[in-house]
Amino acid sequence: DSLGDLRYLATIEDNSTTTYTDNTEDANLGSIGEEDADVTLDFAFGFFKKKSSTLWGVKTAEPNTVYLCDALYPEKCSADSYITLPDTNDAIQAIIEYFDDTYVFMKRKIYKITGETVTTAAVSVVSQTAGCVARNTLKHARQDMIFLSYNGLYTLNRVLMSSNENTIDVSPLSEKVGKTFSEINWSNVDRSCSEVFNEQYFISFPKDTATQNNFTFLY
Repeated sequence: DSLGDLRYLATIEDNSTTTYTDNTEDANLGSIGEEDADVTLDFAFGFFKKKSSTLWGVKTAEPNTVYLCDALYPEKCSADSYITLPDTNDAIQAIIEYFDDTYVFMKRKIYKITGETVTTAAVSVVSQTAGCVARNTLKHARQDMIFLSYNGLYTLNRVLMSSNENTIDVSPLSEKVGKTFSEINWSNVDRSCSEVFNEQYFISFPKDTATQNNFTFLY
């Protein structure tokens, strides 16, 4: 209307009408319509989950919140379609899908999210002590996820307890070469990156006072 509000005009009863002549005065329009509240998709990173056809993303301005969007309409993401993790003065560094569940890596913690929507989601803690400090070091190697933490390389893997039961284990991978990773320039650790080739894990990081990656380690 003249005030900029969206009001109901008419109902079209068929699927063939392509034009409609609007000759209704503003005063005779119906009630004010409600617009769906959407958020801007300015995600810093995220991933597409095939099982539920959803886009999971994280905003820089909301470092402990995960948004879920319908991948068929990625230009819209409902403002109430999000999961906020406990505020521990930490920030999400990476988010992945692993055996159909979603794993959220903070710098010092790891969370698992089961479910495909906000209403069915359940959050549980996988690790209280180890997290990922550099997103580009998180790689899938065989059945494991390998990543760089403050205490060196760690692995996250699924352990089968029985035919219908399993658990997730997070354990150190580089204890024997711990000194190597203690020499990382932690002020620039976010520049670290890795790759898996021929079932070997290559990681590069800034060592000592370097501000760019200057050391590569092969595991």
